[in-house]
Amino acid sequence: MSKCLIANISKEMIHDLKLDYSYLSDQDLHTKMKDLVLQSNQEETEMSLSNSFVYMFDYEEDKMNEITDSLKSKGINAIFIASTPHNLSWTLKDLLDEVMQEHHLFQAKNRLKELLQKKVQISQNENKKQIEKILMEAFIIYQGSDVNAMEEMIKRLENL
Repeated sequence: MSKCLIANISKEMIHDLKLDYSYLSDQDLHTKMKDLVLQSNQEETEMSLSNSFVYMFDYEEDKMNEITDSLKSKGINAIFIASTPHNLSWTLKDLLDEVMQEHHLFQAKNRLKELLQKKVQISQNENKKQIEKILMEAFIIYQGSDVNAMEEMIKRLENL
């Protein structure tokens, strides 16, 4: 029984995918994912999330790619999550907390990577020693998972 749990995406956007789906709401935050997969709520609701969200339960990789590609092609910048035996035992809130933490980490890493690439080009011409030292620090921070350190380094690099 494959199913999607959806937040902040309109029915029109998912209609052509012919999915079994349920909408999530804020009242579901303390419910375990395995229980949410079993319930049926096709009434379009919104959650107090800043992002759209799609949790894909028991889908083959090809179908997950089809869902992801279709929604992205419609301009939906959702967070897509595949179910795992591990995350099925989590509450929706715990899953969202974990996913949002990872989402912020990846956003910071992407921004830091962009700045590193840009500043490496600049370092060929201007104040080479100082910039190379900062770039080395930035690269070390990039390898880690400390979002706060990444955000501080992003500010330093933007001010170079």
